[in-house]
Amino acid sequence: RRARPRAARRCVAGRGWRTCLRCCWYVCEESLLALNARRAAEGRPPAPLSRFRPNLVLQGCGRPHAEDAWRRVRVGGAEFHVAGPCPRCGVPDVAQATGARDPAATGPMASLRRYRSRGGQVHFGIYLVPLNPGASVRVGDSVAFEA
Repeated sequence: RRARPRAARRCVAGRGWRTCLRCCWYVCEESLLALNARRAAEGRPPAPLSRFRPNLVLQGCGRPHAEDAWRRVRVGGAEFHVAGPCPRCGVPDVAQATGARDPAATGPMASLRRYRSRGGQVHFGIYLVPLNPGASVRVGDSVAFEA
């Protein structure tokens, strides 16, 4: 699905980006590994990446949550503006296969809440808005970012 440039500019301008359907959700694999290391230390099972439903996952960010400091991202020929952090809802606490909800005190969101809360919300990953709609992204594409 292609984003229209005018709609992308509207999201970039910050008017309603949290609900902008043209945004992509992006996370570094190291961020998930850090979450799961904390969960292991808590005696909890790892949270699968699929529970978070990212559009793009980058391997090799160098450190957990490196994406928090990025302002622009290029993946292959696609360019993105970072619209901001992704405030998470409770869906990561639901097992997709069964629909069973994790107990509030033990699910992935509880673990994230202990170290990723800002302004009353739990943040994990970033929202990206395409700057050149229609550009392709492929597995293995090079990634560059501006902090």
